[in-house]
Amino acid sequence: MTRPPDPQDDDRPRTGLGVVFWASILFCFACVLAGAAVAWLGPTWFPPRPAPAASSPSPPGLASPPRPAKSPASRPAESSNPDAKADRGPP
Repeated sequence: MTRPPDPQDDDRPRTGLGVVFWASILFCFACVLAGAAVAWLGPTWFPPRPAPAASSPSPPGLASPPRPAKSPASRPAESSNPDAKADRGPP
């Protein structure tokens, strides 16, 4: 249930944008300033980590790089023996 509108409230002009609007604008402005500060001062606040030594093995949790697939050029040459071809199965 709502109460009936008051006729005096209809004539009163609005005072402008609400408090929630200005609070969100202020928060957005603070976030932009914080982002600019991190972009500008970030390299001095968070220096890059030193590169790991090249001779160190990979950590045990990481898998080794995948092996390259065999190319058709690395297949053994065809044999002139007809029995060898029959034993090998379908191409």
